This record gives sequence, structure tokens and C-alpha cells, in this order.
Amino acid sequence: MSDEVPHNGQANRRDKLSVEQRSFAMSRVKSRDTKPEIMLRRALHARGLRYRLHGARMVGRPDIVLPRWRAVVFVHGCFWHGHECARAAPPQSNVDFWAEKIGKNADRDAAQVARLRAEGWRVATVWQCALLGKNRLGAEFAAEHIHNWLRCGGDQLVLAEGAADTSSSAAVPDP
Repeated sequence: MSDEVPHNGQANRRDKLSVEQRSFAMSRVKSRDTKPEIMLRRALHARGLRYRLHGARMVGRPDIVLPRWRAVVFVHGCFWHGHECARAAPPQSNVDFWAEKIGKNADRDAAQVARLRAEGWRVATVWQCALLGKNRLGAEFAAEHIHNWLRCGGDQLVLAEGAADTSSSAAVPDP
């Protein structure tokens, strides 16, 4: 693929923004301290759970690290991490690029979870749709579910729009 920019300053004819404008817009997409992440952190803190943020020395840099429980929480944006929900609708332009990028993100996420599990960490994934949107579980419910999961055991927890999935030998009671 050529890195040349057409004379109109746009790398993709379907993109209405110039290369510089698109670069600026993408640089503003947050990777930490997002609204769903902050909502969940506040709800966890209100339940007395104490945590560290963005485990810099850990695989995948989890959003929330709960050392006492040897557990981590990832708060994933549905679009960027390839969740199969309404919030993750793929763009209509540059379809191949986005499919490859999001596919790589999802593969990387799975590898990071596997590695953390191999190191003895418990892993919870909270999808953006669980915290925002019309079918959301809500931050309070998600925090309560995480708190129960921490106390009752379990290796992995996934919270998504309207559902919670626990993959472990121990059941998580409903809050």
C-alpha cells in the first residue's frame, strides 16, 4: 500500500476529513479514564473495593487492578474491541481496514486474558454496553456483580448489555 497522499489531502476518498483532521480526531479518542471506566470505578469504590489503575507492569495494562483479590477488570469499548452488540456497528467505509484492526484487537485481548489467567489472575471484562445505552445493566449492578464474583470465587467474568457470564467452577449469586 502506498503512503502517498492524494492532491486533495485525503488518504481515503470516502473520508470527508483531511489526513491531518482525521489524525487529530483519532488522537482525541481516549484509552483511559473513559466515561464507562470512571462510572464503574466510582461504583466499586462506593462498595469499599480499593484498586490500582492501569497496571503498567501487567500484561494488557488492565483498567482496574484489585491486588487483594488477585483480580483485574478490563472496561472494553464495544467498537474498538469487537463486541457483537449494536454499539459496535462497523463503519461503512474502509471496511477491510476496520475488520482487520478490530480483529487484531480482539485476538490481542484474548491472548492477554489467557496470559493473565496463566499467571493466576482472575479476569473480569465489562463491556461498554453494560454501562451505557438503553439495555445497560448500569454501573451499580455491574459493581455489585463484580463484588459478588470477587467474594465467591470464579476465574472469569464477562458483563455485557443485559447479561452476565461467569466462566468458573463457582457460581456468582445474583445481587
